[in-house]
Amino acid sequence: MAGKVGKWLAAFTVLCLAGSGTAWAGDCGHAAATGCSVVCAPCPTKACPHPAKACPTPCPPPEQFVEVSVWVPRVVTEKQVIEVTRYREEEREKTVTEYVVEPVTKTIEREETVWVRETRYRQEQYTVCKPVRKTVEVEETVLVPKEVTRKGKRSVCKPVWREIEQTCTVLRPKTVVRKGTRTVCKPVWKEVERTYTVMVPQVITKKGTRTVWTCEPVTVERTVCVDEGHWEQRVVASQCVCPKPCDPCSGRGGKTVCRGCGKSVCVQWVWVPKIVTRKVECVEYVRKARKVPYEYQVTVCKPETRTCKVKVCQWQRVEEPYEYKEVVCEPVTVTRKVKVCEMQQVEEEYEYTVIECVPEKRKVKKEIVEFVTECKTRKVPYTVCVPKKRKVQCEVVECVKKPVTKTVKYTVCIPYTEKQEVEVPVCKWVLEKRKVPVHCAGRYRKHLKNRCCGPATAQRGGTGAFAALFGWLR
Repeated sequence: MAGKVGKWLAAFTVLCLAGSGTAWAGDCGHAAATGCSVVCAPCPTKACPHPAKACPTPCPPPEQFVEVSVWVPRVVTEKQVIEVTRYREEEREKTVTEYVVEPVTKTIEREETVWVRETRYRQEQYTVCKPVRKTVEVEETVLVPKEVTRKGKRSVCKPVWREIEQTCTVLRPKTVVRKGTRTVCKPVWKEVERTYTVMVPQVITKKGTRTVWTCEPVTVERTVCVDEGHWEQRVVASQCVCPKPCDPCSGRGGKTVCRGCGKSVCVQWVWVPKIVTRKVECVEYVRKARKVPYEYQVTVCKPETRTCKVKVCQWQRVEEPYEYKEVVCEPVTVTRKVKVCEMQQVEEEYEYTVIECVPEKRKVKKEIVEFVTECKTRKVPYTVCVPKKRKVQCEVVECVKKPVTKTVKYTVCIPYTEKQEVEVPVCKWVLEKRKVPVHCAGRYRKHLKNRCCGPATAQRGGTGAFAALFGWLR
């Protein structure tokens, strides 16, 4: 933005110079005498010594640069002192009175009535029955059992099944739509101001040291085993059988050579090892630790009280009609066939054995016990509760409140104002010198090497400056 403003200021300055350039161009040649501001005199050369006369060929327009002072806006960072509100914690003390309940034990004397048991005796008469045993001969009738077979008739119930049409009432479910009124809670939103505390983060730069591990190359001499062996051809006995036992020509050009009848030999390449010990220099990287100072940023949160508008929902009860479905059971009369079992009585004959007791008279001796009454006297103890009064000492606990004074510590946040230096960007105007291309200008003749301009250059003195200016702005 500052660069664009500087360019437009320079353009305005050059336009002012270019506008006045057409009027000052009359200083060159004889155009000043005639009052002409458009046509310039030709250059005085050997071909045309008189400048008042017209020359056959005009001189070419030279391009010159003029140094111009321009005010350019620049953004500069300045330090300003502002007041910042901070909070510090302060510990205070206050005296608080608390009541402590303490139990107090007291001994009191009271009179109480006690029921004491007392045993007493009374005389009473009672009758006692004494048993007396006798042996008596008695004639008695005894029933002697005998088995007798008899015939009889009995009624037996036999089941008989038959189908009956039965009418019954069945409850069938039916869905009925009914209307009713219900209470519905609808939300109503309101905006309420609330105060809340926000922890505002602040970045603080701290210094510390950290351990940095670096790998450094170290040359180490090591002993290495190298196998410098070679390949050799060796003859090995083979288990294969020659095609012809005594053919000396078989096996030429192959691995198997027949040596005699029924024997063959194989030629194999075998590696013969030769281990040589050498010392080789190797580069190993060893880790080394070093402590490096560094700066790090820590975010510290400080409390800040803010106010905001919060939407609060309140529920209002509204009655509204609604439809609901209800299942109702309707009685329906249905006729169905049911199997019924009826028991019919049938008489049938059967034989059964009966034990009959036949009476028989016998004489038996029996021992009889007779009871004789006798009157006796005895002492019967009984217990009576008699009231007695006595004095008793008992302990009673009473709760007594006692005031206790103690000191309590609490923390208070106290605000204070602190001045802080802050960097603020400020826009300032700076005077700069810049070079502007000018084709012909009588005002700047003393700055130009060629102090004369041709007619073509003078005619477009203003337009050439404008063209150069807008080309530079682009």
